[in-house]
Amino acid sequence: MKRVLIEVGLNEAVSRAEHPQVPVTPAEIADDILACADAGASIVHFHVGDPETGAQCYAETSIYREVIARVRKAGLRILMYPTYPT
Repeated sequence: MKRVLIEVGLNEAVSRAEHPQVPVTPAEIADDILACADAGASIVHFHVGDPETGAQCYAETSIYREVIARVRKAGLRILMYPTYPT
């Protein structure tokens, strides 16, 4: 059996107005990363937004750190890579 890597683009730049189920808060994003890993994902790319408004906030490193800390606290060692400004 050949091995495969499954990479997930978790939420991209989608707002709740565009899709009501898109994860926005750090807890929602972390929960979805855990669910993706449970479904077989090896790598997850994600964006963060302001937890109150959902507006993208690429430079807010504390939100990225919170998401990653939540995933690590759950004991998961999945490869995660956040948004990077262009």
